[in-house]
Amino acid sequence: MEGQDGYRVRASTAADAPRAAEAFALLQEALKGKVIGLAARSLAELSGKITDGLAVLALSPDGVLAGFILVCPWDQDRWVSTSALVVAPAHRQHGLAGRLKEAAAGLARARFPAARRFGLTTSGAVLKVNARMGWVPVPYAEVCRDPGFWKGCEACPHHETLLRMKGEICFCTAMRDG
Repeated sequence: MEGQDGYRVRASTAADAPRAAEAFALLQEALKGKVIGLAARSLAELSGKITDGLAVLALSPDGVLAGFILVCPWDQDRWVSTSALVVAPAHRQHGLAGRLKEAAAGLARARFPAARRFGLTTSGAVLKVNARMGWVPVPYAEVCRDPGFWKGCEACPHHETLLRMKGEICFCTAMRDG
């Protein structure tokens, strides 16, 4: 969907595979200096999600990748997270985070209709977007327990806190669609 500002937000296709390197660069830049907030992803993982249509891309009016978000199924498709929401600094203040998150939620509903949708975040902006979409904060016990999902937390400097608290609480806020 194209906004009045000329930005296009859409699900990825196999033809977008070359954009994985751009997405990886955006993610690496977003991770610089961050203490918490984003799980690191490999170029191969981003490429796979983009090729499989499990990413939503925001493209600037001149076709530059302005941001992205991933849709990740877990626990035999019983859960799906929307994660790795990144908007390049030069493209902020256009409402792209909200548009990306809404499109990702729609993609998750379409591809995994029976799955419960959730995410973890430390970002105030993402918390606001989630709340506008009707998502609510929940205890960690009320989101996916698939070890593969929680493996993404291992690179976080606060992973020891998560372990010490037996996976019950950490710095991120768990949110689930209402």
